[in-house]
Amino acid sequence: MSEYPGFKPTQEKRYFFVSYNSEDCETLQPIIKSLSRELPLWYDYGISYNDRWSKQIADRIEAAEAVILFFTGRILGKRTDSFVYKEYEMARTFFHKTIYVIIIDEIAKTKSPTVC
Repeated sequence: MSEYPGFKPTQEKRYFFVSYNSEDCETLQPIIKSLSRELPLWYDYGISYNDRWSKQIADRIEAAEAVILFFTGRILGKRTDSFVYKEYEMARTFFHKTIYVIIIDEIAKTKSPTVC
């Protein structure tokens, strides 16, 4: 379950799915909250990680207009089984969603993943 970024997810039918590392919530809270005044945003508030998590998230990603992924340096230290990575892969691979990546931190070249 995500940390609370200062607003409840939208209940509108049209929305943008927000993906972020919950450890970055304090840093991201003002950014996401401000963005929520301009766009209907949905994130996994209130959803516990259990055997139904993947289905619930997949349904929300599939129904979203697009995905907004907040990328931080902490994400680079995560394993590929992290929630953010799973959400990204679902959006990209299964649903072919547009993914808007917002880079929050300056990422040193030495920490950047190698892309082939």
